[in-house]
Amino acid sequence: LDEANKKRSEAAEQGRVGRASAKNKDEFSDATTCGTTKQKPEHKSSTAKAKASKTNRKRSEAAKQQPRTEDGTKLAEKPGATTTCGKTCNQYAGSTVKAKASKTNRKRSEATKERERAEDGTLKASSGCTSSAPTGDRESTKSRAAKAKASKTNRGTVERMDRLVRERPDLAEKVKVGEIHEAAAIREMKREKIIKELESIKVKEAKALEGVFDVIVIDPPWPMKKIERDERPNQSEFDYPTMNEDELRELKIPCANDCHVWLWTTHKFLPMAFRLLDHWGLKYVCTFVWHKPGGFQPFGLPQYNCEFALYARKGSPAFIDTRKFMVCFSAQRGKHSEKPDEFYQMIRLVTAGRRLDMFNRRKIDGFDTWGNQAS
Repeated sequence: LDEANKKRSEAAEQGRVGRASAKNKDEFSDATTCGTTKQKPEHKSSTAKAKASKTNRKRSEAAKQQPRTEDGTKLAEKPGATTTCGKTCNQYAGSTVKAKASKTNRKRSEATKERERAEDGTLKASSGCTSSAPTGDRESTKSRAAKAKASKTNRGTVERMDRLVRERPDLAEKVKVGEIHEAAAIREMKREKIIKELESIKVKEAKALEGVFDVIVIDPPWPMKKIERDERPNQSEFDYPTMNEDELRELKIPCANDCHVWLWTTHKFLPMAFRLLDHWGLKYVCTFVWHKPGGFQPFGLPQYNCEFALYARKGSPAFIDTRKFMVCFSAQRGKHSEKPDEFYQMIRLVTAGRRLDMFNRRKIDGFDTWGNQAS
């Protein structure tokens, strides 16, 4: 019985000690919350005191740096912020951003005051404007945009029509009355401009002195042999001199800075023709095909009823018309190695300037001739 009473007494003593410890902990928590001045327990560690001192020092420095107005009140205070204990307080927010905005507005105001004004009081255009477009260009751009909106078109169409009115009022009038379409009028204006530049007497005389041409057709004497029909498959030399690849590579093609070039070839010499274009410094673009009624047929192979004219260029030459301008055309056969008149008619329709026909065996209207058998 004495032993049981002793145990009860010890348990009661331990309960009192636990309640006292919890009470001290609550008092310590109340003392540290919201920075109140309640008595802190003496057993608080030195590390906690150092942290609290550092935090208070940072708050004090931040308060000193906060901008203030002339009457001493804080600038840009934001009401409604709360502390960790839930009590409301005032803190400044965004003061740096607002200060920068205020500085920018002040500079703009000073610049506006310094700008000159017209007699009616309106501001004159600033000489230090960084815009790359002149005022006149900006106004014309706005005017074109307004015209485009009114006519339900785009600004590019309005600009082209304005140019047509300035340079070719007769074509502009035809467009207005519906006689021709706008696109056709623009094409015609461009065509006439190219012809005017290339067909100018001064330009032609200058190119004649330099010995260069705007259009060149080359029909080389490829190193081929003809087949004697009475003794097939025996072959003999042609009646005119031929040239091998090395000799053709040495040719000086008299191209102007912007020049169209057509190089005639056959199936057999297609690879050589491409090599020659590269060697002459010409850029290949496409292949024109002459469809012939019949042709040579090698043994065991299909009939070769077509020839090729490789189109290449130097610089950036322009065609004066591309309507009904196709890479494949049909024409009757003539004498050996003679190219059809339809081909030259097509070239005359789509090009302008000085033209040269190299190695042709007959005179072609609108072309100068060059070669051993040129007549």
